[in-house]
Amino acid sequence: MKAKVFFSAIISFFIILLGFNNLSAQQVGQGSIMLGGTFNFESRSWDSDFREDATLFEFAPNVGFFPIDNLGLGLSASYIRFKFDDEVDKFTRIGPYARYYVFAGLFPQVQYIWEKYEDSFFDESETESGFIFSLGYSFFLNSSIAIEPSIYYHTMDSFNSYGMKIGVQAFLGR
Repeated sequence: MKAKVFFSAIISFFIILLGFNNLSAQQVGQGSIMLGGTFNFESRSWDSDFREDATLFEFAPNVGFFPIDNLGLGLSASYIRFKFDDEVDKFTRIGPYARYYVFAGLFPQVQYIWEKYEDSFFDESETESGFIFSLGYSFFLNSSIAIEPSIYYHTMDSFNSYGMKIGVQAFLGR
């Protein structure tokens, strides 16, 4: 039920953005370069005897190129630091992505990722791979800068998750 309410709210948000943005200015032309990324900070609390408060920090820069109008191909990397109790876990991710602007700033994006996970409690590390499927919207503040809210579904070898992120992109040569 929570997921249904979450996704309904996000879809409503995208519809509102579509109504307020200039629809004719959304094309990203062939030869454009996209630079940007996302930043995430999260604080978690549990009502449990087993877990203390936790913090998560994520930094995820990306770069992309548009070989044809509206199709962006690029590379994204991210660093995630998750601290709970006395343990600090680190995730390093890298992988290619593709996005296509289908209508007025709306884009689906798919990304293949390779991830290295370092567990400080067990003093071990693992690697795995997976995909992130996103649906986002580029809200252009001017002809070069966009704020991009997106919803995503993340599937890896060992887990699945979903959520929302907000990023900032600079488009060069648009």
